[in-house]
Amino acid sequence: MFTTVQQWVGRVAQPFSPARHTPLTHERLRFNTLGLIALFKLFLFLGAAWDIQWHVVIGRDNLFIPPHIVAGLAYVGGLALSLSAIVYETWLDRQGKRLSGVIRLGGIATSPTFLAVALSYMAGTVATGLDDQWHRLYGLDATLWSPPHLLIMVAMSGIDFSLLLGFTAAARRLGWGLDWRKPACWGILLAAAYTFEAANFQISQAFIEGFGRGGAGLWGLLFPLMMGAWYPLTLTAQVRATGRFWVALPVALLCLGLQYLATGTAALGFAILQPVSVMDEFVRQNPTAVISLAREFGRLNGFNDLIGLQQAWIMWLSVIPLGLVALLDLRPALRARPWLAAPVYSLSLMLVCYLVLQRLPHFWPAGGVTGAHLLLGMALATAGGLVTAWLGQKLGSLADRM
Repeated sequence: MFTTVQQWVGRVAQPFSPARHTPLTHERLRFNTLGLIALFKLFLFLGAAWDIQWHVVIGRDNLFIPPHIVAGLAYVGGLALSLSAIVYETWLDRQGKRLSGVIRLGGIATSPTFLAVALSYMAGTVATGLDDQWHRLYGLDATLWSPPHLLIMVAMSGIDFSLLLGFTAAARRLGWGLDWRKPACWGILLAAAYTFEAANFQISQAFIEGFGRGGAGLWGLLFPLMMGAWYPLTLTAQVRATGRFWVALPVALLCLGLQYLATGTAALGFAILQPVSVMDEFVRQNPTAVISLAREFGRLNGFNDLIGLQQAWIMWLSVIPLGLVALLDLRPALRARPWLAAPVYSLSLMLVCYLVLQRLPHFWPAGGVTGAHLLLGMALATAGGLVTAWLGQKLGSLADRM
């Protein structure tokens, strides 16, 4: 029996043996590790979506609510994998195996992707502790743009960007390229989908801010203004890293599929656990609170308490603009100018939102947003988008050096 166990352990450990190490086998192992981290990030995404739904409908009774447990286990798994990869690659380096695409920092020698992922997870851990204290101080109702929430979102975006660049670099070293038949393509799209979801979620608070202020003037255009100025950073990084504009559209569609999956998962969790809400009484007593406004806005839009469906609706606003970005690939010469994605996206998103939001009289009063507001919003969004697109190009170029 003991001999059988030894043989089994030996077979499992073979890919990690320095004697069997080659640049190709290690690159495949590195890619598979990134794939597992991305899978843990998927469960973190599902847990976080359930958590948002829980906060809006049920409240926040303690730190150990079910969605926190799901997200926490996925979080620990991703952190453990990234730290294990760092330790393993450092050990290989000390065994005299010279790895490609590593950086040396102190006594550590590892892929910058694993290092960035681990550091982002650690930063998220600190921010999560701060968020718990923030809720203890300020109660159930805390804006999405509270300092701890912003820190958590920056940390999670760090993981997403690192995975995107890591998958892209691995695809290049393995000779796979952006081929639908290769797993690296799906890894790139999945990581990019995480970045798209993060941007929409972070900026969705703009709708609540505008709703709370009557939706007139630039407040009615706050979401497309902010999204048009910020998302080009992510969008341009994707285009620069992959060398293709067309990735913009499947990224959005994949993210929408994940959002509907997460919303269904949250609804199923509620049906099974049937938790008792503490929010209804809070909303009655605090009608102007952020959560109260979010619930009212969702109800008026026809989503009731399914905040996940509202989040998907927000993502749909970007589908036509990202489709126009994808069309830039019809001119291969334009691929050398990934920043062009920024003005195409920013201007078309503003126009789409202008047309769609007019159908929401509860949010956008008649005559409250004029043509002058639209032109000003377009100018601000485009200017901001070009600035962040420049940063996105720099970020996307890191894949060439990983």
